[in-house]
Amino acid sequence: MDRPIVGIAFRDQRGVDLAGSNTESEGYPLQPLMAGEVCTVDFHLNIPTLYSTSLSFSPAVANGTLERFSVCDWIDNAVVLQMMPPGGPMYGYFRFRCCVEVNSRISSALGPPR
Repeated sequence: MDRPIVGIAFRDQRGVDLAGSNTESEGYPLQPLMAGEVCTVDFHLNIPTLYSTSLSFSPAVANGTLERFSVCDWIDNAVVLQMMPPGGPMYGYFRFRCCVEVNSRISSALGPPR
């Protein structure tokens, strides 16, 4: 393979693609690989809290560029995780963990709003 690309796709239980990534789009182009060579790729993710559902991961290997490639291998739904209901309120399909910062209040030098 002269231009290998390794990627992953995430899908919900209805088969809707939620997200995906690959070495090329993340800015990590891989070196050419000869038959029999082994290369491992790890994707480190921070998955947001999801509404109770099944989430599947599908890894793939392709050769080419993002615009023009041929799929060499694809393992559809290789790993399926059952997401448990979150503790606490949930609005929408997922909840991102975030840090909240409260800044000083702006003075009302112009007087009360009309």
